[in-house]
Amino acid sequence: MIFKRGVPLILLSLLIVLAACTQQAQELPTLIPTATVPEATNTPEPTPTETQAPPTVPPTWTPTFTNTPEPTATEFIPTTTPLDASGGLPEACNTFAVDGVNTQVEFPIGASPIVAWTSVEGAELYRVTVSDQFGRIIKDDIYITETQYQLTPDLFELGTIYGWSVIPLDAIGDQMCFPRGLELIPFQPR
Repeated sequence: MIFKRGVPLILLSLLIVLAACTQQAQELPTLIPTATVPEATNTPEPTPTETQAPPTVPPTWTPTFTNTPEPTATEFIPTTTPLDASGGLPEACNTFAVDGVNTQVEFPIGASPIVAWTSVEGAELYRVTVSDQFGRIIKDDIYITETQYQLTPDLFELGTIYGWSVIPLDAIGDQMCFPRGLELIPFQPR
């Protein structure tokens, strides 16, 4: 009920304010300029015999060049990789690959999958790494001389996809080739 009575009062108040503003706007005087515009005068051009001072300019900074070496682009290599005389990877890396025949990509949960790869001439050890589907390394302390490895079943959980990779290492422990690897997919046997 109060709302219904208050609406006419608000409208009436608004109309009174508008009427007062309109009346004031009509009573304002019209402004007329009273000052006169000055006449344009001709300023004589300087004659060639007159000298003018150059405009004053604030001091500026002048760069000074020094003999700093230019940055050079470098190739990012995650670990040290010995190169052969031609500047590439060792020739033995051309045949380095996953042994797809002896690697078990899919295996029953609770089993010990085997991962395998081809040998690399000059490799003293192979480093095997296992990671989960998010790229987190779950096993990276496997250093062996053979070209296959049987992983333990406690590394794997059902419903997760894993990855493995292998890197050949030379006699001083330097990486020889780029890593090779595949997925590991545990499944529930029927």
